[in-house]
This record gives sequence, structure tokens and C-alpha cells, in this order.
Amino acid sequence: MHMLITGAAGFIGSHLAKRALALGNQVTVVDNLSTGYRAQVPEGAEFVYADLGNPHHYVRLRGIKPDVIFHIGAQSSGWISMDSPLRDMDDNARATVALCEWALSVGCPRVLFASTMRCAASRWRHSTGRSSSSSLRSLSSFVESRAAEASEM
Repeated sequence: MHMLITGAAGFIGSHLAKRALALGNQVTVVDNLSTGYRAQVPEGAEFVYADLGNPHHYVRLRGIKPDVIFHIGAQSSGWISMDSPLRDMDDNARATVALCEWALSVGCPRVLFASTMRCAASRWRHSTGRSSSSSLRSLSSFVESRAAEASEM
């Protein structure tokens, strides 16, 4: 199986890539190295430097046709999200929508989106009996951009 993993120069993504390779999968890693390190990308994975919020960078993915995408990459710094909420939106929500559009264009049938709840809210409100992104008490614009990603999917 061909797996594309975003954010695999970071802690979680690099471990996922290592495990996927150990199981015999073909792995392509996409990362902009804004917080991750090239040295963390495991040997055997194809590395593509790209900023998925930049539509011009998708040409770097030409010829790649994954069976599944694990979208782990994100701008997760609370400080950056407070100082530059538009950058947060580009790095998170816009990049996720663009990645999903690219996945459709290459016939990728599955995209797994992952995010942390630690950043998301201090508690969920269940006044309607069900959860939604509108019930989050956000701690930063990072939370809002990741919640927007989830609602777009």
C-alpha cells in the first residue's frame, strides 16, 4: 500500500512513517520543515519538501498516487496562532482543503485527519446532546483553524 504522510518530519508523523515502512508499505513524506527535522524522516521513505497551503507546491507531488493519506502536519504553536491567525488558517484549514482536493484529483480514496484535543478545548458542551465544532471553547486560533478543517471534511 502506498501511504502519504504529512508532517512526518515531526515526532508523531515520523513514528507513523517508521511503522508503515516496517510493515512493508511504500511511504511518501510531505513536510515543509517549519517545525520538523529532515533527519527525523525515516530511511526508505520518499521525502517531498512542500508547503501544502501553497497551491504552487502541489506540482511537487506530480506522479504520486497514494492509497491513503495520513494528514498529521499542522502549525500547532499557540504563540504563532495568536500572533498570526491568518498564517494559522493557511497552514491548517486551507492546507487541509487543498490536500483533500488534490487527493480527489489523483483518485486517493482515503484521507485520515488527526489533531490533538489538548489544544482544542477546556471542555465540551453537550447542551444539544451532540458535539460540534461550535461547542468548543477555544484556547487559540489554532483550535479554530483545526476545527474548521474537521468541519470541511
